[in-house]
Amino acid sequence: MFIGVYRKNDPLNTLPEEKSYAATAAHLGLVKGYADGTFRADRQVTREELANMVYRAIQYAGGDSVANRSAVKSYPDQDSISPWATAQVQALTSLNLLQDTFGTSFEPKKAATTDESLMILVRTLRSIEYVN
Repeated sequence: MFIGVYRKNDPLNTLPEEKSYAATAAHLGLVKGYADGTFRADRQVTREELANMVYRAIQYAGGDSVANRSAVKSYPDQDSISPWATAQVQALTSLNLLQDTFGTSFEPKKAATTDESLMILVRTLRSIEYVN
């Protein structure tokens, strides 16, 4: 069951349920869309996009999103992480939310798998003490 966050006359209420989750995430500021104004909810999420969304979710939940940047593991492909995602990847790495998830390389443009996403989600929920 979906619990919406929109008002009765909001045009986003006409979305099918699977797209309404994406609309809710956008409404909460967890996702922002693309520079060209599109949202692209039907495409796969990259690893750097996932890191960005998880970072925003931690902030939204009031969790500790301040990272110890001096302890951040450096990925061999660190330079291929987009500038808009670099700080978020570093923060999640320093909070130990990405450890052993992607191997030695981050591969920021690669689509995040369901297993990777769920592993990071569980770690995140534990880090903000939402679950044990």
